[in-house]
Amino acid sequence: MQTSDHPLAVKSNYECIREGKHFDHGLEYSESFVAVTFSRSAKHAAEERIRRDRLSRAIETLQSVIPSLNGVTERDKTTTKATTVERAIEYIISLKQELEKLRKDTRSEHKKVGFT
Repeated sequence: MQTSDHPLAVKSNYECIREGKHFDHGLEYSESFVAVTFSRSAKHAAEERIRRDRLSRAIETLQSVIPSLNGVTERDKTTTKATTVERAIEYIISLKQELEKLRKDTRSEHKKVGFT
């Protein structure tokens, strides 16, 4: 028998349990094990959904505060999450450079009027 012909070669034991076909493959698990497995899976799925929602809200916030992305809508699929993060980095770098320039100009002005 080739490996690809065997159902467990392409499906995990978990998938077989989820589909109720684990007994067909000689896999026997207690009801409590199956319940715990599904409970952990459901918890993980919920946690992952929360994580994705947080990330999406953070990306939307970035898009709203970065001038080059301000006004990007959910329908605008040309601006990817990666593009948003890249432009946020560029914007932060430009703000840091502007701040440093302002600090330098302020120090120069103070020196001109006799402040140290």
